[in-house]
Amino acid sequence: MRRMVSAVVVWCWAAIGLVPAWGQQIDDGGRASSFGASNGVRPFESPVPPVDSAELRPTAEDTAAEADDDENEGRLNWKTPTLGGKQFWADELLFHEWRIQRHVYTGHCRLLDDRNHRRAWGGFGHCRQELERLKQTLELPPMKPRAVIVLHGIWGTRSRMDDLVDAMRADVDQEVLVVAYPSTRADLDAHAESLGRILKNLDGVREVSFVAHSLGNLVIRRYLATLKDAPADQRPVFELKRVVMLGPPNHGAQLATRFRENSLFRTTWGPAGVLLATDWTEVEPDLALPPCPFGIIAGGCGDDAGYNPLLPGDDDFVVRVEETRLPGAADFLVVPVLHSSMMGNESVQQATIRFLQHGYFVSEEARRPIPVEL
Repeated sequence: MRRMVSAVVVWCWAAIGLVPAWGQQIDDGGRASSFGASNGVRPFESPVPPVDSAELRPTAEDTAAEADDDENEGRLNWKTPTLGGKQFWADELLFHEWRIQRHVYTGHCRLLDDRNHRRAWGGFGHCRQELERLKQTLELPPMKPRAVIVLHGIWGTRSRMDDLVDAMRADVDQEVLVVAYPSTRADLDAHAESLGRILKNLDGVREVSFVAHSLGNLVIRRYLATLKDAPADQRPVFELKRVVMLGPPNHGAQLATRFRENSLFRTTWGPAGVLLATDWTEVEPDLALPPCPFGIIAGGCGDDAGYNPLLPGDDDFVVRVEETRLPGAADFLVVPVLHSSMMGNESVQQATIRFLQHGYFVSEEARRPIPVEL
């Protein structure tokens, strides 16, 4: 009986993604190993220690090992319900609502369907092969040639963007793809690299726009900065159309600086959160301006007081209006809304849709561009 109970517990862990299956983990090369042995995570460390980008970056050896192991994978490959990935999974491929994710600690991948059921696990190559097989078996339609990529903010989830996504899908004739990434568990470079792999693996998409909340905007800007030195054959082949930034901390966040020496803050917000409290002159050179029309929506009261008495000037309780501004913006709008409530605000939703369609938030005549500083 005890063994049976233990087996059920381990199976449940596998279902929600704590381990791939039956007490094993899969390392970056797709090889099975003892739980907690090969990835450097010790059982009694902080329960959610952050990792840097090097730990998430697949190497050539990883790719080769995945190819070698693919034919042996798929055992215990049951259709299993999951939570969809919150703070421990990074999306690496999107196809409609199907996703291939990589675990932030073990490095193994899994394929989730449109109901967050796990359809495959192991190496990335194996999961992709299974996705291609299911595309044929289930007769999944191709994606639209134009797509909007949506990123949540720190401590956010895909579901946090639901209200905005539903509004866009009702009015925008584009594929709306929502990215999940472990915002508090990895650094900005790791998030940018995962985003790069998503964009590289977009199937049939020729034009991309971005909509992002808070930290998600810095992920996009970091990704765009990496393209400057990338070889031509490693750059995406789509056109970058427009970017909508919601409450972006484009100059850091003064509120975060108040807590940067606090150990609880550093642990729970992770390296990307601590970045917001860093001297911005050290961070800004690694962030690019979007090379396409972009607009910024800030939350604020429209006065000098704002929502948060701890912050000078207008603010959305978390980010100051002045911290959102970025030279070169095609339009700028302040909406009376709190930082965490922007996605559910109807004015924000309609302004976002108008910018994606026309390049302005209200009208062409009412545009408020931010000039480039000479």
